[in-house]
Amino acid sequence: MAPLKLPRGPVAALRGVPKSSLLGCYAESPRASFWGATRGPQKLAFGVLRGVHKSLLLGCYACAQWRLALGPLVTVFRYPLVLSSFSRRLIRWYRAQGRALPWRRTSDPYAIWLSEIMLQQTQVATVIPYYNRFLSRFPSVQSLASASLHQVLKHWEGLGYYARCRHMHLAAKEMVHRFRGRIPRRMEDLCSLPGIGRSTAGAILSIAFNAPHPILDGNVRRILCRYFAIEKPPKTVEAALWNHSKELLPKKDVGVYTQAIMDFGATLCSKKPLCHICPVQSGCLGYQRGVQTHLPISPVRKTIPHYDYVAGVARAGSLVAIRCRPEKGLLGGLWEFPCERVDDQQRADLIRVISVSVKAHTGYRPYQITPMMVIDHAFTHFRMTLHVFACKIRARGVPHSTSNVEWVEATRLSWYPFSSAHKKIARVLTRPLVQTRPKAPL
Repeated sequence: MAPLKLPRGPVAALRGVPKSSLLGCYAESPRASFWGATRGPQKLAFGVLRGVHKSLLLGCYACAQWRLALGPLVTVFRYPLVLSSFSRRLIRWYRAQGRALPWRRTSDPYAIWLSEIMLQQTQVATVIPYYNRFLSRFPSVQSLASASLHQVLKHWEGLGYYARCRHMHLAAKEMVHRFRGRIPRRMEDLCSLPGIGRSTAGAILSIAFNAPHPILDGNVRRILCRYFAIEKPPKTVEAALWNHSKELLPKKDVGVYTQAIMDFGATLCSKKPLCHICPVQSGCLGYQRGVQTHLPISPVRKTIPHYDYVAGVARAGSLVAIRCRPEKGLLGGLWEFPCERVDDQQRADLIRVISVSVKAHTGYRPYQITPMMVIDHAFTHFRMTLHVFACKIRARGVPHSTSNVEWVEATRLSWYPFSSAHKKIARVLTRPLVQTRPKAPL
């Protein structure tokens, strides 16, 4: 029997063919697979079979020579089923094996908002103690809004990315002013607050209120690029990734699904995927093509620059000079010892640089400048070597403080929020003297 020639042209699909009949016939083929049919050279535009009788179509489909021809057509009907299977399997996996984290034991929108902000670019193990302490000190939007930035930064000290903290403080004030101290339920309102973007807002709304909003954080980008085998840098296909994220949303249990996909990305589908125990392995295009370990495609990394800085620990008796950084910009609102960046020409004479810097910040000329310690520290966009010098100043009575410089007792340095590098200096100054006994002769 000669093979049937099907008409070519733009496809309008099978109006008279029930989906159940077509899917049932497709399921009878032991070799039929969802994605395999689309790999072959025969890719039909949908609408090819307009004039084909139903019985003839099903008969042809049962024949091996038509599996490739009809596979893409069935893909249209099975695609929504595969997407719902993804969310269903992920939720089932999460309920059985998801991690027990403190912010998952609450439905308080404020606590969920706090966890989402803290988890940005920070590991879960690092966040947990900070989350518990912060929530204990600032248990509500109102308590956070009424606190000073100094107090809030002190409880954030060491967690890094301090702009998150400043934005949370500002957002809490706006919530009190605009939304009666409540987390807004509308996406537009939530995204209008400082520090809250579309993905963070989607996570808050879906987890706290079970609202159907997608998310697209780093973990979800990695999952989608692997699952749909997207071999382009995620930033170049942002719109497509948002569409995929929205397509995968279940019709119910959206909050559970959101937590599931984030947990899945942090554990099984991390940078080194554990495909052998993956609950959605059967539908993953990246796994089927053997490229999952190479996805997502990373953009070309820029060279991270290195800079030298100097810091002066200026002392007047038991007092030490510290200054508060401007609220806007890097490490805004944190305290530090007078500090300056050093260029190539100044590197040869750091003593002179520190003398000028301390005089400019405190108004007093230092003397007895001696090296104290060297600290290497890495920020997101650059690396720093901080050369720390100890020095003294002469003042009649108590040195004068200014709007951003204070003279404080060294024992009270722990009251102030410092960046990680300058906190190391403060620890040295507040470290108690340890008296050691001489070792007994052997």
